[in-house]
Amino acid sequence: MCATRASAALLAAALGLAGGAQAAGLDLTPDERAAFGAEVRALLLGEPDIVDRALGALSPAPDYADEIARDTALLDAERDALAADSGDWSEGPEDGTPLVVFLPPACTECQPLLAELRALGARRGDTRLVVKDMPGTEDGGQSAARFLTAVLDEVGPDAWLEAREGLAALPEPANPAMLELFAQTMAWPAGKVVQKMHAPTTTARLDRVRDLAGRLGIDIAPSFVVGGILVRGNMPAAVLERYLDRSAD
Repeated sequence: MCATRASAALLAAALGLAGGAQAAGLDLTPDERAAFGAEVRALLLGEPDIVDRALGALSPAPDYADEIARDTALLDAERDALAADSGDWSEGPEDGTPLVVFLPPACTECQPLLAELRALGARRGDTRLVVKDMPGTEDGGQSAARFLTAVLDEVGPDAWLEAREGLAALPEPANPAMLELFAQTMAWPAGKVVQKMHAPTTTARLDRVRDLAGRLGIDIAPSFVVGGILVRGNMPAAVLERYLDRSAD
């Protein structure tokens, strides 16, 4: 059984969902599979600690003390680099608890996540949300990340939000000609945006983010630094809020 099938089987059995035996074997039609996935997601969002309880009952709790200590030392060393700089979009009180998210420049699932994080920050009122646009190694990821950085610098944070939404919908978000046309359509200073995309300051900014991610061992986006905890990989906003609560205690 591969890791994905094993994870699905374990989750279905541990949660005791209706039809769990069938789900554990993944003997589902496409519609049933979608419904099962939606039910699991809803349950995790409603009770994010349920997996801890279920897995804890199935196996001894692993000792992550050494890993946590290494991550804590990393975050302490990179405290200044994690703070928002001029190339990062940020929102919330400057003295708030930082919630730093490393996001790929063009992904459809990132827009709902960003909306959830903004709603979380607005509801709490004590959170500083910082988005670090994480460039990929391929040319496409580079172009889209350069575009976001240029829009933020030349047009502003509201335009950056619009640019992120637009990149997720563009059929070719890595195409420089399409990016320039997008800027023109939005009535932004397209010439300045294109020029800024290739400016040394933009290159330096993307290098800083890439190097920081490398030092933190982040090789997947989205990833987070929240409440002094390093989370490599995506995580529901409800779980991230638990980390914020712990840091506030």
